[in-house]
Amino acid sequence: MYIRENKTTNKKTGDVYVKHVLVESVRVQGQPRQRVVMGLGHLDLPRREWKKLAHALECQLSGQMSLLEDNDKYIEDLALSLVSNNKLSQKLSILKTDAEQSEADNYIPIDFGSVSTEKTRTFGAELVCQDTWQLLGFDQILKDCGLSQNLRAVAKTLIFGRLISPDSERGTIAWFQKRSALSELPESDITHLGKDVLYEIGDKLYENKDTIENFLFHKQQALFPSNDHTVFLYDLTNTYMEGSCLANGLAARGHRKSKRSDCPLITLSLIIRKDGTPVASHICKGNQSEPETMRDALSRLRSMFGYDSPRITLEKPIIIMDRGIATKDNVALLQAEGYQYTVVTREDQTEEYLTEFETARDTFTRIDDLSHKHTAYGDENHVYVKKISQGYEGTCKVLCLSDGKAHKENAIASRKDARYAADVEKLSKSIQKGSIKNVDKIEAKLNNTNKRHKTAADKYNTTLIRNEAGKPQRIDITQKNNEPDPLSGCYVIES
Repeated sequence: MYIRENKTTNKKTGDVYVKHVLVESVRVQGQPRQRVVMGLGHLDLPRREWKKLAHALECQLSGQMSLLEDNDKYIEDLALSLVSNNKLSQKLSILKTDAEQSEADNYIPIDFGSVSTEKTRTFGAELVCQDTWQLLGFDQILKDCGLSQNLRAVAKTLIFGRLISPDSERGTIAWFQKRSALSELPESDITHLGKDVLYEIGDKLYENKDTIENFLFHKQQALFPSNDHTVFLYDLTNTYMEGSCLANGLAARGHRKSKRSDCPLITLSLIIRKDGTPVASHICKGNQSEPETMRDALSRLRSMFGYDSPRITLEKPIIIMDRGIATKDNVALLQAEGYQYTVVTREDQTEEYLTEFETARDTFTRIDDLSHKHTAYGDENHVYVKKISQGYEGTCKVLCLSDGKAHKENAIASRKDARYAADVEKLSKSIQKGSIKNVDKIEAKLNNTNKRHKTAADKYNTTLIRNEAGKPQRIDITQKNNEPDPLSGCYVIES
């Protein structure tokens, strides 16, 4: 369906009237015809939006879900209004030829309330995955890894399940048997798939991880050619595993990013290109120190790209990593192996440049071309930068002030202050109620509160107020100063 503009001219006055109609193209006795579906009146909508409106109207009339983006909601609202304001019984009546009328006589009404379905299956996402599977030549790489046709079909089930409905092996089996039409593809008969087979194929894929990763990276490079290997990003994360995992040599308890202190962890390191293409990954122990993984990551890059080979002239990339990995030893390692790097220094150096940061918004260069135009609080986001003196040969430091980072740090500090004030107020109310009267116990509890909220406690003075008899009455809390932190949102980049 599409929107057509009709113009009529008043012969007496010469005025031109414009109306719009929704039409569809049909064939009548083999000849193309335009059929008016509904009148739209006069539309105050740019012509470039007509196609979207026609799509929204067609979806409203057929009862289907629109595929428009969220920022096109006003078009969906307009379509709903147009459909609601028309008498559909009249507007949807169409001119039919004798042949069409004869064909319509063959239809019978159906009570939708009496219709039921069973054993429904999804197939759209599976077809997308299947097309990508063939495009990447995944069957060949798994065949080269020694997997039989049956095992390749099981591997496909596991991988498709992870992409379409991420879950455990048990959940993947339930998805495959009850919700997916993947079994309809012409592969080996794995209808009665069990979880043990999925565990085994997962182990088999992990054994060949490096081969598969290397193949996929170069396959993507062939499909989407790019000579830009100038920037690689390196970072780590971890995930928890439910159960004791006593037979898993990698599972260990450590600093968890998922806030699950009751479960063992495993750590994943990942190197990606600046366009988001994964380059290499590695699974480490859950208690693995992040800085210690840098040497292994550089070794993987050497094996993939042959940087040290005299026959390879490929320039080494710039390595970008976060503060947790950027120790002095790792920076020295990058320099020794000839890599350029850009890191946020692990040691906080902002206080060394307090004078520069105090006038940052007036003296630094402001960067406005940012992907995030506004902060999470709705304010405009700006970043101010200043390149300062160079250190040893080839290195420099960049002082940065970010409005978005400042908002985030101030919000975190406010929450910490509020929690500290609430705990002090709770202790003060206990004193007023007479629940605690011993001065030594009161001071001990106050000291424990200050230790628990050390960062916030340094900003406040707390005083135990006594009555004329010397008995404790309450605790007064006052802020030392109300001036904002001059280093909020500030950081130093070394490059």
